This record gives sequence, C-alpha cells and structure tokens, in this order.
Amino acid sequence: QLHQANKMESIGNLAGGIAHEFNNILSIIISNNELVMEEVPEWGLARKSAEAIGIAGMRAREVVKQLLTFSRQDNATKKSLNIRSVVNESMKLIRSSTPINIEIQQNLSEDIYPILGNATQINQLLFNLCSNAIDAMPNMGGRLTVDLSDDTLEEKREHHSKTIKSGQYVRLVISDNGTGMDKEILDKVFDPYYTTKEIGKGTGIGLAVVQGIVERHGGSIILDSHPGEGTTFTIYLPVHEGPFEDEKGVQTVLSTGNENVLYVDDEPSIAKIGERQLNSLGYTAESTTDPLQALEMVKTDPDKFDLVISDIAMPIMTGNHLFTEILKIRPNMPTILCTGYSSKISKKEADTIGVAAFVMKPLNKFELAKIVRKVLDDTKR
Repeated sequence: QLHQANKMESIGNLAGGIAHEFNNILSIIISNNELVMEEVPEWGLARKSAEAIGIAGMRAREVVKQLLTFSRQDNATKKSLNIRSVVNESMKLIRSSTPINIEIQQNLSEDIYPILGNATQINQLLFNLCSNAIDAMPNMGGRLTVDLSDDTLEEKREHHSKTIKSGQYVRLVISDNGTGMDKEILDKVFDPYYTTKEIGKGTGIGLAVVQGIVERHGGSIILDSHPGEGTTFTIYLPVHEGPFEDEKGVQTVLSTGNENVLYVDDEPSIAKIGERQLNSLGYTAESTTDPLQALEMVKTDPDKFDLVISDIAMPIMTGNHLFTEILKIRPNMPTILCTGYSSKISKKEADTIGVAAFVMKPLNKFELAKIVRKVLDDTKR
C-alpha cells in the first residue's frame, strides 16, 4: 500500500507539472485567437478557421482538467446538481460522435434525487466510460445502454472488495455488449496509464480519472465484465438533501470598465496578451514579467492601480509572496491570483493572505472580464 501511495504521488506530480505547462501554452493560444477573431469579419473563411481553433483550445482545456482531476489537484466546486439534465446533455454529444452501427439505449428516470456534484466532472466520467464501451464494439457494432435511477440500500452491500454503505443513492449504469474483459485485465483496469488499446488510441488515464471522480463525489463504482459478454459499470452516488441550485442564464455581454490594472506574469507572451485583453475591455492596463518591478511600481505610487493580477509560479518571487508584500503597502488592494497548476497554495491559503480571487488558467476573455469586474465591484461595496 505504501509503494502504491508513493507511485500515485509521483504520477500525480508528473500530471500536475504537465498540466501547468499546457495551461500556459493554452493561455497564449486561446487569448491570441480571441483577439484575432475580433479583427476578422464574420463572413470570412479565416473566421471559420479561428472559430475551429477556439473550439480545439477549449477541448484541450478540458483534457488538462482531466489531468488535474487525475492528479487530485483540481479545485472543482460542487453544488446541488440535477444529474439527469447533465447526463441527458452529455448523451447528446456522445450520440453525435458514435458510429451508426452502435445502438444507444437511454433510460433516465423522470424524478431523480439531487446529488452534491460537479457537472464538468460528471461529463468527464460519462465521456470516458461511453468511449471505452464504444471502443469495445469496434467492428460488429453493438448496444450501449445508459440507465439512471434512484436506489435505496437498506443495508450495506459487499461486492468483491468493495463495501457500499446503506442509504439513498442515485445509480448510474453504463453497459455494453462488447468484447468484455478477463480477470487479469479487471485487476489492473483502474491503474494509471494501464491500457489494452493500441499506441495512439488510449492514454490509460480514463478509468483512473473515472475512479477519482467517483471517490471525490463520495460514491462507489462496481465493474462487472466477462470475455465475450460485455461490460457493466455501476456507479452509486450519495443523495444530497436540498433543492437543485438554479442554473443562471448564459451571459453574452462582456463586462467592461475603466480602472487601472497591473498584470504580472513571468511568461512574456501571457503578460502582454493579458494587457491587450484588458485594454480591449476598456481598462488602462500595464504588464510586467518581473514581480520585483511590479512591487516597486506599487511602492512608488500605491494608489495608481485599482487591481493587480499575478501568476503564482514565478522565479525570484512567487505571486502569493508578491501579494503579501503589496498588501502590506496597501491592505485593501484588490488582487487576483492565477495559476496553471500549483500544489504550493490552495484557494483557502490564498484567502488567508487576503487575495480577492484565485483562478485557474487558461481564462478566455469572457471569464477574465467577469472575474475582473466582480473583484472590482466587490471592493467598492
């Protein structure tokens, strides 16, 4: 168990490091592409290419989220969730990319208890399990079945080495009639980077991500499979007492302003693109790649900037150290701390320092505009 724990910690650190590098690269791609789209007419072919780049960038961001989920380093928030609507929307996308020779049967009960969950992670779970099921029915076609219902366990249930406590659950079942798995594969199927797929067709982290998501939701996952008889994943997620939280309508108008903002990032491209995005939103923005220079700018004129945005992982001085020093000079300075990944500081620790907001890269322009406006408005209250 100690060896396994050490192995998981090492793999988690590797995944987190990769996520950090990818998020910095994606920040440059997504932000520059958004600025390009503003200059390209909607009827032009270049606009369609830019839109495709944007979609690919956001898909890549979701892949990085999977890495962070796997490495246990994501900061996903949970709320009272209508899992039926999440499953229904996910299945629309899965259906559109499923080969025509595979039938999808969807049995979702009308009235489902709420769960305390994260919609993005439930989406990841469904995509991974359904993708595996589809891959298990490559040539002959087959049937993929997704069932969702409430379930009450009067007493704890034992299944192989798993124990499920008694109580009320939402039960999600994904099954296929594909090739199935033997006992040797079943014993390793949740191991990170273990895959039976050909090179280039699977990473081996899909089921490890699924297991991590289920555990983070306080649930249990049961796998049943036999060679030639298909595979069934049964997931039990504990019911959450309380009404569903209302989903707010999607806001399409960008939040703007005219305040002075300082943007700090040791990556020159990210610092400059942050400045350009803020200027395009109406703010008067300056940027620097040197946190010591940023600190000196605030010391010289503490009231010049209405907001300071900084990356965490920087040489010489980290973003959290920079903000600690800035808040000594001006205790009420609004601050936003950004990171592509950091195991050194959490949102709770950022709150302790006095940071107004803690966000994950990459942010698109809408997300940046929203968080900047919120922090500035909250400070004025």
